[in-house]
Amino acid sequence: MAYDDVRVTGAEIVNGGFEGNDGWENVPISPGMDQYGIAEPPYGIVREFAGVKPLSGDRMCLANFYLKVRQSGIVLKKGVPVTVSFAACPAARH
Repeated sequence: MAYDDVRVTGAEIVNGGFEGNDGWENVPISPGMDQYGIAEPPYGIVREFAGVKPLSGDRMCLANFYLKVRQSGIVLKKGVPVTVSFAACPAARH
């Protein structure tokens, strides 16, 4: 899946549009996972892929259950509801 334009209310994230190098880190995949065809590059923060273009800016994130990006250090406050929204689009290979 291709993800872009991540927005959060009730907390702060960095670089929700994946435009810079700040905020996000790729989570390493298990060695050999690419043999199953579910962890083939490219993944992580990329530009256009297979005709799928970022919703905004020049970059988006390609991720799935096995290929993840994360952002640590998000501060949550007791009693403050948090809502996360994002744009998602299938990024099928041709």
